[in-house]
Amino acid sequence: MKIITISFGCIVIALLAHSTYKLSASNTKLTQELEIAESYQRQAQEQATLNTQQRLNFEASISELEESLLGMRVQLSDLTTALEKAEERANPDYQELVEKARAEVNSESSTNNRQAVFSKFSNPEVTRRLAEEQTSSNYRGFATAANLTPSEGEVLLESITSFYDERYQMLDLLMQGNLTNDQALAYFGPDAMISNLAFALTTDQQESLRAYSLESSRNAARKVYSSMLDPSGAIPKKESEPMLNVLLDELYSAENNFGSLVSPDGSMKSAYEAKLHALDRAKARLHNEYSESELIQFDQLVESLTGTVDVVLEFNEDVSGSVNVRNMRISSDSLPN
Repeated sequence: MKIITISFGCIVIALLAHSTYKLSASNTKLTQELEIAESYQRQAQEQATLNTQQRLNFEASISELEESLLGMRVQLSDLTTALEKAEERANPDYQELVEKARAEVNSESSTNNRQAVFSKFSNPEVTRRLAEEQTSSNYRGFATAANLTPSEGEVLLESITSFYDERYQMLDLLMQGNLTNDQALAYFGPDAMISNLAFALTTDQQESLRAYSLESSRNAARKVYSSMLDPSGAIPKKESEPMLNVLLDELYSAENNFGSLVSPDGSMKSAYEAKLHALDRAKARLHNEYSESELIQFDQLVESLTGTVDVVLEFNEDVSGSVNVRNMRISSDSLPN
């Protein structure tokens, strides 16, 4: 009996020793893992402190550089003022000469840029591609709305494409002043397309196409002017839309020759003068409905449209649904006729 008791006691002692060993091993492992974790934590804290210090150093350096730059700007401004005064004393006509030189440079630059922009329209491949894009994007819907047969629709669309092709080719000549007023009116007047397509349309279809084309021009202008009126998207649509509608109503009114590039006598300069009157009418209408503070953005838009002329203001939509606006803005001082 004693032997059994002793044996049982030995077994219990052995089990306790084994459990003690396992607990000791686990404790050692956990201690090591805790030390590693604490080491990572210290490294992370040190790195964070280092990053913060580097950021503070960078900010201090930037601040010093900004102060230095401001000081240099002040010095440069003072030197420029002193130089201008010295040159004016040496030559009383200095300022007048400078302004004249600037005007000549700006005029030459504007002329060269305009020629570079419009010279591409002398390339038949370019004008044909642009005409096909314009027709496909904007006039296929009209062929359907006019209840034309498929063959009649294709004939009409080809005729519209040919008209725009010729019109694009005439742009370079127009901007160079190489078109007579009658020629300018035949391609850029409000009835230019209808006159060129009269053979293919009934009277009712001609009126429908005229309205359709006018709406297409308004839509293109809306795309451009809406981004100019509210580039940040801060004006509520219920406020910006009425403003744009009034502006477009006046710009594409009969009084403004339906927004044509040339006036009824074929003159671009006369068309620009009519545009100024349209802008004045739009401002007068809106100033009766909005406060001065509400019209700040609109007045800025009108100011940006004053002194410039939009040429080939139209848009097309590609297969992905993206809208591309084709518009070139030139100075009213460089109009050829």
